[in-house]
Amino acid sequence: MMRSISKLQWVLILSTIALVAVLYNLDIQAPNSTKGGGRPQQEMTKSSNATINLSELKSKALNEVPAEVKKIITELENKLEKASSDKQKDARLELADTYFAYKQYAVAASLYFEQSEKDVKNAEMYVKAGDAFREAYRNGSDSTLTPLFVEKAKQSYQKAMELAPANLDAKTGMATCYVEASQNPMQGITLLREVVQADPENVNANLNLGMFSMRSGQFEKAISRFETVVKKKPSAENYAMLAEAYEQSGNKIGAIGALKKAKEYIIDPQIIQGVDEYIKKLEN
Repeated sequence: MMRSISKLQWVLILSTIALVAVLYNLDIQAPNSTKGGGRPQQEMTKSSNATINLSELKSKALNEVPAEVKKIITELENKLEKASSDKQKDARLELADTYFAYKQYAVAASLYFEQSEKDVKNAEMYVKAGDAFREAYRNGSDSTLTPLFVEKAKQSYQKAMELAPANLDAKTGMATCYVEASQNPMQGITLLREVVQADPENVNANLNLGMFSMRSGQFEKAISRFETVVKKKPSAENYAMLAEAYEQSGNKIGAIGALKKAKEYIIDPQIIQGVDEYIKKLEN
């Protein structure tokens, strides 16, 4: 999914307790558009002499997670270190999954990629590595590592596509890298269209195309894409994106309907109250 591209992101923004908007912040420019968003594009694409130092990444990660999580990760690190050769894959993936769950994407990506290189015929493992590297460049705070993570994501998806040309997750992942972090976003859009041609209801591809349509001011196209997304994967966030597309198109009734659907997937009473207040603003 295209979320933050360091930072490409759709989020629910609360003002005090009120949900005031769904914002999108793409690091690309639409064709013939003077709009820009997020970090300058060249920052995502410039060459980098940085290298991945897994030990440093792990140390940084352990400083960022709660004490109880640090204990869990330390135990899993010890488990991997002591694992016999036939148990190392499971131990490495358990560790990687844990780092990923606590948003330590760079470490998770490195571990997934390490396993991919040991299991070189497993396309799905390369996709997992690509997805994690993509989250790493979207959410990372060290801009010197961003180009490296972009390249590692592309490398992972490319290997997955070579192993399994029909793997749409790999093609979608590669497409988002082009859209989010290259000087040729239309190459990514072309790949996304190939995905929806093969699978018209593909959630990730439609989500990405919808977000690009939003960024380029094509709100009716965005509505169509997001309608497909919520049909296949209803969630508060996806309905909020649909609501934003409706509102930007001038259709307040559609926006209100989508926000009411979003409420069905929200547990926090304060956020629900915020959504209700925003609905009232739309109704006035």
